[in-house]
Parts: sequence; structure tokens; C-alpha cells
Amino acid sequence: SETITCDNKCTVRADVLDSLLWQLTRDTYIKVLMAESKDQLTALEEQKLTLKSKISVAQEELSKESVKNERNHNLWILGEITSSSYESNKKNIAAKRNSLQNDISEWTNTLNSVLQQINVLEKRTKMSIEEIEELIQSVIGISDSNEKKKLVNRFIKCVYVKYLKPGCKDKVIEIIYQNGLHEFYLHKAFKTVIHRIVLLNDEKYAIIDNEVGFEFEYEEV
Repeated sequence: SETITCDNKCTVRADVLDSLLWQLTRDTYIKVLMAESKDQLTALEEQKLTLKSKISVAQEELSKESVKNERNHNLWILGEITSSSYESNKKNIAAKRNSLQNDISEWTNTLNSVLQQINVLEKRTKMSIEEIEELIQSVIGISDSNEKKKLVNRFIKCVYVKYLKPGCKDKVIEIIYQNGLHEFYLHKAFKTVIHRIVLLNDEKYAIIDNEVGFEFEYEEV
């Protein structure tokens, strides 16, 4: 993955930018985890149906082989087939039964694994507020710098920083995500908050959600 860079002469303190990128990344990551759970659940449900169908068909075939085996034995007892034919038929039927039983065993084991995964994902997609908070805290709690960097690069492609307008110390941070989404954040000079904004014409902007906004707090040094 590419290393995120700031591509012009207007800069933002590294600790401020790193913290902002990590906050955006962790929020995106949590959303992705929830969305991926639903997608995986759909795929697993389809796999479950396929496996159940295969097992059902194989069990029907196994029953037919049992009938064949009984009929083969009866024909031999009645003298309608030779001992050589009886043994040959018996061998072929046993081989087919063994193959079907192996398939059923393998598919059943896979089905049990799929059902366990479905159970885990169903719990995730039906999380209570408390469980969602636990997931959020587990992501927030990531402290390894390499793991953070990998996650940031997974979701964020690049960053541009520019002054809001000539002669103004307020800076606009443009975040470009890997999926092509662009977001803009206003870093006002000498302020300790960053707001998410929408850029308008003539170098004007609007803060998204005036009451809450997007606030990022950090310590001035």
C-alpha cells in the first residue's frame, strides 16, 4: 500500500494529522466490520443452503445404493445371478456407498463450521448498544503503530493541505479515501478543534452539523 503523503507546502503538525487520520480510519474500520459481517452472513447462508442440498441428494443416493445391495443379495439367493456377478455388484455398491458416506461426512463437517460462523456473525449484526460499544473500544484500543499504519493506508489514499484563502492561516485538510470519497476538514489557526466541512463557492464553507460538528481535540505545545 502507498504511504500517505501531504503534497504541498502548506503543512499541519504531524501529531495533529496522525491523530485525525487515525480517528477517521477507526470510524471507517468499525463501519466496514459491521458491513462485512452482513456480506459474509449472506454468503454463508447461501453456502449453508448449497451444503444442505448436497447432503440431502447424497443421502437419497445412499438409500438407493442400500436398495440395490439388498436386491443384489436377493437375486443371488434366488439364483438369478452368478456368484461372480453378485460379488462384482457388491463391490461396486460398497465403493459407491463409501464415496457417498465420505462426501456426506465432509459436507456435514463443513456445514457445522458454516453454522458456527453464521452464529457469530448473526450476533455481530444484532449487536446491542453495549456490544457495539465494546467493538468500538476494541478498535480504539489498538496501540501498535504498525497496525495503525496498515489500517490507515487500507482506507485512506492521500491527504492534501491548503490555506482556506490567500493571507488566511486557516487550513483545509482534504482526505481522499481509497474508494474515491473526498472529505474536507477545517483546521482554524490557533484553535484546538478540527471541523468537518463542505466547501462552497468563493472560498466559503459550511460546517457539517453545527451543533456537534466533527471535533478533534489535541494539546497545544
